Amino acid sequence: MAALDARSSEDTSSYRTDSVVDGSPPFKRSRLYLEKETEQSSNDFGAESGEAISEGQGGVETETHKAQRTGTIPYMASGVLQGQAPSVQHDLESFFYVLYLLPFSYNSPLPGRRLDDWPDTIEAWCTGDLYECGSRKKANILDDEWTFQQLKDNTSEEWRRDHRFFYRLL
Repeated sequence: MAALDARSSEDTSSYRTDSVVDGSPPFKRSRLYLEKETEQSSNDFGAESGEAISEGQGGVETETHKAQRTGTIPYMASGVLQGQAPSVQHDLESFFYVLYLLPFSYNSPLPGRRLDDWPDTIEAWCTGDLYECGSRKKANILDDEWTFQQLKDNTSEEWRRDHRFFYRLL
């Protein structure tokens, strides 16, 4: 993944500050593309090397090509939401959110499960500007008691039915 330029980690004011919640349930949200308001939309070809390949000539274009930040807000690392350049640590944090949010997203770990609404405490991660979302998420997750209490209080009975499985999850 191409790193963001150094300016982007210092100047978070150039990122969108409008609310990221569109009122739809969290699991039905379309993937949101996060980019600086001043950047043109772009494809991802050549983003890794910083150069784009010309479709007509097959050569390297002279202008470098930067990748836009993409992601789904609830699963994005808090640091990336706050404007830091993506890193391996952020990839692992994002994977943690995928696993952590499973019991909130589905009514059961078994086949035939259905989607559930997320609790308001998790929905709050998606309210406000990106920096705010990242700050709120980071504060919640760094509080171990809060993190585990959410699992205990806001998962369905199906997740708790197999006690060994549920406590391994905790």
